[in-house]
Amino acid sequence: MSDDIIHLDFESFSKIDIKKCGGFRYAADDSTEILMAAVALNDEDPVLWLPEWYETESLQSDPRALEIMKMWADHSVHVYAHNSSFEFAICKYHMKSQMGLTPPDSAQWRCTAAMARRAAIPSSLEDCAKILKLAEQKDNKGTRLITKFCKLGKKKGKMVRTMPWDAPEAFEEFAEYCLQDVRTERDIHKRLKPFELTGMALRTFQLDLKINDNGVPVDRPTLIKADKLIDETVLELTEKFTAITGLTPTQNKAMGAWFRARGYEHQSMDAEHIGKALADAGWADCSETLDALKIRKRLGFAAVKKVKAMLRSADKDNRVRGSLVYYGAERTGRSAGRLIQPQNFKRPSFKDTAGAYEMIKWGCSRDDLSLMYGDTFEVIASCIRHFVQFDGGQQILDADYASIEARIVCWLAGQQDALDEFVNGDDAYIKMALKIFPDANEADLIRRKNNDESTIERFVGKQSVLGCGFGMGVEKFLGTCESYGQTLDRELGQRAIDAYRSKYDKVKNLWYLCNNAAMNAIRHPGRRFKAGPKLSFCYVTLSQIPFLTMRLPSGRNLVYAFAAITDTGKFGPEVSFLAKNGTSGRWVRSGTYGGSLVENATQATAGDIMANGAIKANDAGFEIVTLVHDQALGCQDLPNGKNIDTFCDLLADLPAWADGLPVIAEGKVTPYYVK
Repeated sequence: MSDDIIHLDFESFSKIDIKKCGGFRYAADDSTEILMAAVALNDEDPVLWLPEWYETESLQSDPRALEIMKMWADHSVHVYAHNSSFEFAICKYHMKSQMGLTPPDSAQWRCTAAMARRAAIPSSLEDCAKILKLAEQKDNKGTRLITKFCKLGKKKGKMVRTMPWDAPEAFEEFAEYCLQDVRTERDIHKRLKPFELTGMALRTFQLDLKINDNGVPVDRPTLIKADKLIDETVLELTEKFTAITGLTPTQNKAMGAWFRARGYEHQSMDAEHIGKALADAGWADCSETLDALKIRKRLGFAAVKKVKAMLRSADKDNRVRGSLVYYGAERTGRSAGRLIQPQNFKRPSFKDTAGAYEMIKWGCSRDDLSLMYGDTFEVIASCIRHFVQFDGGQQILDADYASIEARIVCWLAGQQDALDEFVNGDDAYIKMALKIFPDANEADLIRRKNNDESTIERFVGKQSVLGCGFGMGVEKFLGTCESYGQTLDRELGQRAIDAYRSKYDKVKNLWYLCNNAAMNAIRHPGRRFKAGPKLSFCYVTLSQIPFLTMRLPSGRNLVYAFAAITDTGKFGPEVSFLAKNGTSGRWVRSGTYGGSLVENATQATAGDIMANGAIKANDAGFEIVTLVHDQALGCQDLPNGKNIDTFCDLLADLPAWADGLPVIAEGKVTPYYVK
């Protein structure tokens, strides 16, 4: 068994944009080629491999580079890269043809960006090196050199490629830049040793890599037809917008000034502020101003942009690869979505999405689609899940954990009466409704549920059970209900919250236990403080960074980097830490509280359950094509006669640490992805 480690970095050229289509589609493109590879064995200085046609008298490929890369034929050798899914994809599509080598086995790959995400610090090579204050920093010449050699550039009105011999001195700089990336990546690996991928973390990382390589199936022919309908709609709306304003919708600065000159009060033209302006339209100087703003809102309808994302990202076999990022959700460690992001697909606004999808599939006109179902954008966005389907007639295995967060939060808190309801098969939403609506009749609510009749009582009970476990306030509760098309008065919203906190008193108590344990841990470094029966907190220094750690039942630790107690909280002193701002993308100090810590623990535990079950399903031979929060999608080409029930059983086969947690997975076989 070898202890050798190889550190690897590629630089490549392609005609397509990796940021728009993802690493796998980029690597698979016919125009893509490896320009160079920097590689280092253990602590040796990195050496460079070059295609022979790019060699010059002053820049030669080092024979040692190929020798090192041949070493991964021994599958015990580990291959490290930063964001290694890119190197994995490049190896898959180009290593044999350009280097004559067999790529590393998928089990050999490791990723230093994944280690950074586990440490809850910035995961880009440059920012990670800076925050760790490494001796080996990323070369700041990279952006200029990548633009020069890795992409097409405009010259005399034409898109042309700069070849290495066109700028030999700059290409030599590029080679040194590639070598320096390996030095930086290796230093990150050494510093972040406490966050090494081992055990279950490694198995989960490798599962994500395999799922990414499997790819999400999409219906390209129908996507093309939908895209045509979208483009026609955009053209019509743009012409109307220009007729009113004299501007195009892409002239953001001029457009903002135009609206503000006519009474628009916001600096931002994002969907949230436009929505507020349209909700209270008394500011507008005339109806045409409102018409223009409505058009601008429609043109910014993000949900239909998923269609173009699927088309850009799909490979020749109609699979979108690389749509998951291991540990992409920094606060919980769950896999996050990229590229098409089914995690935030729009909820349908009407029921007959299958009928609308069939119209699109058979090439209907915009007029016919609108006549039957309404606004083109709204219809296509509502059908978005239908585009996730196999093109060979195979069905999708669709399995989802039932109310898993509601179950987990009660388990973490020791709320045994609530767990008993789940074990006994009681409808927890109806039980909650009876607390909120004392005059409701349980038998009647059960009868109406069995007849598939909607009731306001069960709806409010459901939203309470699913949403109130993390300290949600009345405004957010009302907003959540509103997003499902139900407008509640404030009194009912407050009654629902109060009823939840009364019925689930141990869950409520867990918020305070977590907040107090976190603060005590920071005040007393090195000591461990329990929070309820399943969680504990400790304040430690790892990789020269102070961390607040929360140990989960699985044994995994969630970490909060540079944690401290600050006095700037809304309700007094609070725990704060370094976190990525979801809007700006910048890393800033962020506050947290007991309910949020419980939410982190709950969702992280759900992620641990999913990882455990998905690994078992994968090991049994099921092809998993993606994970969407608490939902797993697989291919119906079943191994050894296994069926959807087997798939669900494997997902719900819990590890020993989850004893007493009542989890079930419910599944169906469906022609397309269904939420």
